[in-house]
Amino acid sequence: MGHRPVPAGRDVLTSVEGRDPVFVLCAGRSGSTLLRFLLDSHPELTCPPETRIPWLCTQVSQAWSVIEAVPLGGETPGGGPEFPEPVIEGLHRSFDPMIASALERSGKRRFCDKSLGAALHSRLLRAIWPGARFISLYRHPMDVIGSGIEAAPWGLNGYGFEPYVAASPGNSVAALGNYWADYTTAILSAEEAHGEACLRLRYEDLVADAEAEAERIFGFLGVEPVPGITKTLLSGTRPRSGPGDHKIWKTSSIEDASVARGWTVPASLLPPPLVSTINSLAAQLGYLPVTGAWGEGEKPSDVRVGVPSGFRASHRWSE
Repeated sequence: MGHRPVPAGRDVLTSVEGRDPVFVLCAGRSGSTLLRFLLDSHPELTCPPETRIPWLCTQVSQAWSVIEAVPLGGETPGGGPEFPEPVIEGLHRSFDPMIASALERSGKRRFCDKSLGAALHSRLLRAIWPGARFISLYRHPMDVIGSGIEAAPWGLNGYGFEPYVAASPGNSVAALGNYWADYTTAILSAEEAHGEACLRLRYEDLVADAEAEAERIFGFLGVEPVPGITKTLLSGTRPRSGPGDHKIWKTSSIEDASVARGWTVPASLLPPPLVSTINSLAAQLGYLPVTGAWGEGEKPSDVRVGVPSGFRASHRWSE
């Protein structure tokens, strides 16, 4: 790849193709903190705790559109671009120094961001940083529900749960089922929009064969593989500020014990239309469907379907 012109005031570290940020597209309780640790363990990548940069970009874009007197819009007849150039340049002036500071402090060359809900802002992120890459992280819906309830046993809060709880009072399973469906739909839409700039990753693949998935991730990002990186990524000291799964600080190795943790979640609490939506999305991701028999009998050892022996995911996994 070549170089894009460097507008005045922009830091060269963030204006070179191949060094634009990496964004993790994920929902809460999907294993994103583990993925953050993996990315941050690489000698060329820095991935701090959640910054909310994607959300902030959308908020700040509205301010720049007012300051520059250029309305945000769509590609409509007689209309301007969705994100006018003055707004994009304003966003560079707002965020490039922040990213450059993180790179300078870490001594690394590429910034990664793991903020919940980034998929909702991916079009703007790609407009700001055309060389941005996206890692789409998924986890089985019932495991996300089970993990969410475990993480917030005294009332579902954090992770963006609140509006879903308000919409399904008294039914935490339905609330988190809708949460998973909405976030997953947004991530899949981002994949469709950005094509080869996206890498699909399932939590279950990561914990089943962490080394192979790490190699695949680093290859996608164009950085050197680091054999054995998954054996040490949980032993380092990393900033604890910001949201995240704080259980990881007590974890010393990558294991698959959390796979199928949602087997005991009562699927009967999911309204039939929601079950249909969940199963449609799960099928696209290669997951077991949620049926009336969910939770009966012995817990399955895997929640993936169509996984061949010796599975190693391709660039964009599909059945």
